[in-house]
Amino acid sequence: MRASGEILVYEGFDYSSGASLNTLGWEGFRWGTNRWSQLYAASDWKVFPSGLQFGTLPVTGGGIRETNLTQGADYQRLFDPYYLVDGQSLWFSFLIRVTQGTSWSVHLSSSNNASKIGVEGSYVDYELHARIGVGDNGSTNTFTVGQNQTRLIVGRYTYHVGANEELDVWLDPNLSTEPISGGLSSGNHIVYTKELTADPDRRDRLLISSRSIGALELDEFRVGTTWSNVVSRVIDTPIIKSLVLANDAIHLSVERLTIGATNHVEATASLTGQPSWESLATFVSVASTTNFSLTGVATNNRIFLRLRCLK
Repeated sequence: MRASGEILVYEGFDYSSGASLNTLGWEGFRWGTNRWSQLYAASDWKVFPSGLQFGTLPVTGGGIRETNLTQGADYQRLFDPYYLVDGQSLWFSFLIRVTQGTSWSVHLSSSNNASKIGVEGSYVDYELHARIGVGDNGSTNTFTVGQNQTRLIVGRYTYHVGANEELDVWLDPNLSTEPISGGLSSGNHIVYTKELTADPDRRDRLLISSRSIGALELDEFRVGTTWSNVVSRVIDTPIIKSLVLANDAIHLSVERLTIGATNHVEATASLTGQPSWESLATFVSVASTTNFSLTGVATNNRIFLRLRCLK
């Protein structure tokens, strides 16, 4: 069974400022118990508190930055494998700010890094290339990320069996409209195709690296099956995980909320006739799961609840 229209992976770096990225990680989405791990680290990625901002894109927590004075650092984080069928697409997005020229890359990879898709940046000219496959030099078409600017990178990868695989990468796309894939590359859109008949049909890890002297910041990684998954407030359908009545208190566990948006919990004591819903609480979700208690709302131990999210 393959789900459609869902966010698969989200990482907003909602961790303590100054912490090393190594061993950090919440368990929401498809991450499970996996944490960020160093593959190579002459230097290190550190959490900074404010994070990166771009337009109306919802953000949480901080971001990560590396100031590389030696040979850089590579990190990966595993997630529950996602399998693709012929013609199926994956979307990804992240924020980046390059402060000093550096070679860097962000890839989605398969088991044992047998295949990589994503983007690579050059320290020479601040240009970005699209990449499909291990050993690939990347696209000849590029666009310039620039220096000391927060940029939004969005990519769409389409898997094919026995035909060219497709990778579109956009720089600072309009968040209100899904861009058109394919065609010719332009100043903010790279169109790249390559045939890899042996390319694995799974993606199960996120890889980031900085491999030359320089400095950059990254934030807000999203991987999903649609455009809206990786640019909008819609993270997933909110659900009530558990509800326990204790005297006049309702202990409510809610998960899969809209990150960075205002979430509402409403209640009515009866469904006779047209229900009149009363607002019980509002909160802004900053993680994939939020637990809280509501008091003084039970009526004869009979109450009906619903969730509502402002997007």
